[in-house]
Amino acid sequence: MVEGQCLCGSVSYRYHAEIEGTIICYCQHCQSAQGSLFAWNSPLDYAKFEIVSGVESLKNISIVPIKPAFFVKSVLVLFILIELICQLLYVCV
Repeated sequence: MVEGQCLCGSVSYRYHAEIEGTIICYCQHCQSAQGSLFAWNSPLDYAKFEIVSGVESLKNISIVPIKPAFFVKSVLVLFILIELICQLLYVCV
C-alpha cells in the first residue's frame, strides 16, 4: 500500500497496491502539462485508489484538455496526484 499527501497536508490519499511500473512520456500533452521535456507517470488501477481526506480542497485546472492538473484551492500548491489521476483516466503514449 502507498499513502501520501499534498505538500500542505490538506489532501491525503491511499493506493491499495504497490506501484509496479513507470512510464517516461515525451508526448506534447505531457510536456505542456509538466512544463518539462517529459513526464514520469505511473499507471494505477482506479479501483484501488482512494482520496482519504480533503477532496473538497481539490480544484482541477486543466493545462491540456486530456491532462488534468489538480491543485489545492487554498494555496494552489501543485497536487502530487496530477500524474496519478492522469494515468487513471488516460493513457499517455
